[in-house]
Amino acid sequence: MLCCAALVAGAQETKNVAANTDDEVLRVNTRVVFLDALVKDKRTKSAVTDLRPEDFEVLADGRRREVSYFAREGDRGRRPLALTLVFDLQRHGAGRYLRRTEILEAMAAELSQLRPEDEVAVVVLNAGGVDGKREWLARFTRSRAQLATALSVVPTLVAAGAVGGDDDGISQVTLTAENPEQMKTQLEDVGKTPGGEGGEGDEVEEIVDKDGNKITRILKPDGTVVVQRVNKDGSTTADVTGASDLPGVTRDLARLVAKERPNSQAAVVLVTDGIVPIFYAERDYVESKMLRSNVIFSALVTDMKTSFKFLLPIVRPLGNLVGLSIAGSAQHLAKRTGGEAV
Repeated sequence: MLCCAALVAGAQETKNVAANTDDEVLRVNTRVVFLDALVKDKRTKSAVTDLRPEDFEVLADGRRREVSYFAREGDRGRRPLALTLVFDLQRHGAGRYLRRTEILEAMAAELSQLRPEDEVAVVVLNAGGVDGKREWLARFTRSRAQLATALSVVPTLVAAGAVGGDDDGISQVTLTAENPEQMKTQLEDVGKTPGGEGGEGDEVEEIVDKDGNKITRILKPDGTVVVQRVNKDGSTTADVTGASDLPGVTRDLARLVAKERPNSQAAVVLVTDGIVPIFYAERDYVESKMLRSNVIFSALVTDMKTSFKFLLPIVRPLGNLVGLSIAGSAQHLAKRTGGEAV
């Protein structure tokens, strides 16, 4: 659960911040600081939901600060909601329910009960049966009428023909090299910007894992995710993947919220039948990006076709062999970001 703590710092000492290379000093007195916390059980990784203010201790410059305000996600005093509904329109998946207008009308009726300051956006995936096609039907809006209009379009975008386009885009290339310079050459050979540098429009994130290895994630404008790992001995591996459009939605949402809705609580609800083919490298990117951007991910999971249920025990292990999650990623992301899978 997200907990919001406001700290009254009292006579907090003045901070000096170097504003530019000319050492111009900007002096700022800060009296109130807001903190968001997502607390997880160390063993199960599930969100801990029953915390109280006295369960937290906040230190600044080594001194304990008083927690003067405390709220849980869902409280009446919460921040405005910036909710993004993401509909997977695969015809043999959730799309077979999303063709029914009464279901979309019921959703619109429920969403109309949100608080007036809450906003909703609508995104569809695989529109018209084209794999990887992403389309925003509505940007963040407080207008419930505009939202209902966007939802009314969803049934018309569910493909009437066969699932899939000419190229399903599911692919992964794993590269290995003795050092980062050799990896740079290999990435150039497959037409991808070397890790850590990034090209125009790329989003680059660098982290260090628990074993001390440097990991660089790059999200390309075309949705490709490049994950490069530099081990302590200098050896380097890189996974170049492109299977799901969820990383693209995550990137779009994070940028949109940071730019236009910085004071809102961002949340995503994915409507799916549970089959979300996504490479683990991509899923790790989505999880990391949502946690860093303070986005809560939830999933509304429809019933899965009976034939898929029978095939899943067979295809899931095959997917794991190539690093591809066939099903369960929506539930995984919900659990890791403090959301729910219903």
